Amino acid sequence: MSKEKGLDPKRRTVIRRRHKDSKTLLSGDDNTIDETAFYAEYENKLTSEEQAVESFLFGKEGKLIKNKKPEVEDFFKIYQETVDNKGGYENRLNELKRIINRDKSWVREQRINHQEGNARARLLEGIIEYFSERFDWFGESSYVTPTTKYDDYRHHVDFVVEWDEKSNWETGRNILPKMAVDCTIARDVRSLQFKGKIIFDGIKNGKLAEIKYFRSESRVGEVGPQELIPKVVISLVPFEVAQLCQDLVKFIKNPNDEKIKQKLVNHKASLLFLKQSLVEINEQIEKVRKVRKECFLEEKNTPKKVDKLKRFRQVEERLEDIRKIIFKEVEKRMANLHLNKKNAPDLDYIDRSVKELAGVILGLR
Repeated sequence: MSKEKGLDPKRRTVIRRRHKDSKTLLSGDDNTIDETAFYAEYENKLTSEEQAVESFLFGKEGKLIKNKKPEVEDFFKIYQETVDNKGGYENRLNELKRIINRDKSWVREQRINHQEGNARARLLEGIIEYFSERFDWFGESSYVTPTTKYDDYRHHVDFVVEWDEKSNWETGRNILPKMAVDCTIARDVRSLQFKGKIIFDGIKNGKLAEIKYFRSESRVGEVGPQELIPKVVISLVPFEVAQLCQDLVKFIKNPNDEKIKQKLVNHKASLLFLKQSLVEINEQIEKVRKVRKECFLEEKNTPKKVDKLKRFRQVEERLEDIRKIIFKEVEKRMANLHLNKKNAPDLDYIDRSVKELAGVILGLR
């Protein structure tokens, strides 16, 4: 597969999803501007609507100021409760403290090497963290847990989406499904391909995403490192973030307006997130099946081979769990949109956008 499959030849380095009628964004002066004009004026600054949402989330009394992203040091008390209090308790406690202090120092060093992202990237993360549960963007039984900077830098995961016990019937197994999310507004091909390469290199080795510092939002008492978590990259380009903020501003001003709420429940951004996730998970399932078959046919029968085949099976099961849930959610969302066509987003645009992103992220398989 070409590394840049899905991209128009005239724009192989940067993705800009052209809407067939892109004059849909209002500027601060209430003048309509098309997508080209948007990037000319707002490439490196926020629109007035984006600024309003940013203030709502991160201002002096912002919704995410009190509930800030967890820090590594917060997990000493959380993980302390999981330490075996039998013989050698003090030694194990001191070891936990040493590890957390080491990781805290590592994060401090990495901050210098990592660009914290521009204001729009931070804004999109805040939007997903605060609004996704309120409008069921990942499903009615979903919870979104932000990660620490350690897991952001080390494992490239911004959030973990969990589904509670209501989703067990979807998977048929008594495991609460989790999905790691790398959220981005990146439009350059190299950045997106790098994110995809991390995922598929892991699958080749029988691995999915890992989270070192985790406390469940849906199951009380579930804390500790997690592994074998399916991971996806979800993306909105800057123009789409600005469009989403238009509707969020309406909600912020009129939080009890049911029409505005319903539009946000079925928002284009939500369907983009779900369909992006579904396409990527399907491709990951195909990949793990392929490498498992290669392992079965090519390697001699050894204990190591048996362990690898078992690991590939576990990876496929976890991916299938997420695929079933996301597929059901997409079906449900599409059914709702067919009943309410007046407020339905442009589905052709969504499908084109999903294919374009997938063509880049999956290009290094």
